[in-house]
Amino acid sequence: MVVVEAVFHRPVAVARDVRLATEQRADLFLPTVDLYIDLAGGEGGHHSALPGRGVALPDGLRWELAIVLSPVPSRLRGAIGGHPGAASVLVPERVRVRGRTLRARVPASAFHGVALRSAGVAVAVTGTVFGSTFRTEVDGMVPTAFVREVTPHAGRCDRWEEQMDGSPCTFGGCVDCQGHPRVLDALHPVPGAQEEALAGWDGNVKRLAVLPMVWGNGSSRTVTKAQDLVQASVVDRRGDLLTVGVRSPEDLPVVGALVEGVGEDGEVIATLVLRKRVEGGGTPLAVLEVVTGDAALVVSTRWPVWRTPNKD
Repeated sequence: MVVVEAVFHRPVAVARDVRLATEQRADLFLPTVDLYIDLAGGEGGHHSALPGRGVALPDGLRWELAIVLSPVPSRLRGAIGGHPGAASVLVPERVRVRGRTLRARVPASAFHGVALRSAGVAVAVTGTVFGSTFRTEVDGMVPTAFVREVTPHAGRCDRWEEQMDGSPCTFGGCVDCQGHPRVLDALHPVPGAQEEALAGWDGNVKRLAVLPMVWGNGSSRTVTKAQDLVQASVVDRRGDLLTVGVRSPEDLPVVGALVEGVGEDGEVIATLVLRKRVEGGGTPLAVLEVVTGDAALVVSTRWPVWRTPNKD
């Protein structure tokens, strides 16, 4: 099995006592997380994301495997049953919520022997719709696949029971909303990359926003050029919090960035997230929290130094 974890900045919100049917109520987490995995380097596969997301992968890239962490797995499977890529979509029946983390297990056979470090992955976070709608003039639940809309103004979200005319709760903020993507967050290590990618849609010409893809260290394909890797030794540890020092503030990643934890043998053994930057006076420091792996075995960390895009 392969363990899939999505770690958020804050504890995952849970809606309590949601009415799913007349006699069915449940506590459900609010986000849906899609992982689109390119196992073949853009050969074959599917270019667009699942229905309702309003995004596609960058030009020339395709996904052969999608994993969706959803609070309504059986309903979602039914909704995407007619999608061309449905046979390549895994929706785990059980997703555990633990603080900031959603965790599920999927069969390793789904990766067809491809090493995870050589695969590309694009991750999209959306809000979940729990109920159904009978509207025919606008997007219904099958084309949106249980994803909340983005509208000019936020909808009424004081309760999570969906009504006959659809969801009363929507995310507000779009100006020209025709064809607006419904992805609220994407995964990318470069500041500003996801905002730029998701903003590139055009409802008039039916051009979808782009979901940025990140490649493992073992891949020969990259989407962003890195100058080099910053290696930072651990100078202090307190439980799952590690402090490392760097030569220059420019070497520090942004808060929320994921970095690799390295053991004594030089192999990557942990994943950490940057919690705090300390830049004033003396050696610049980064306070990191271990997300996966054993903090006691991490002796150093590393992350890429990214070139700032030239806006001119």
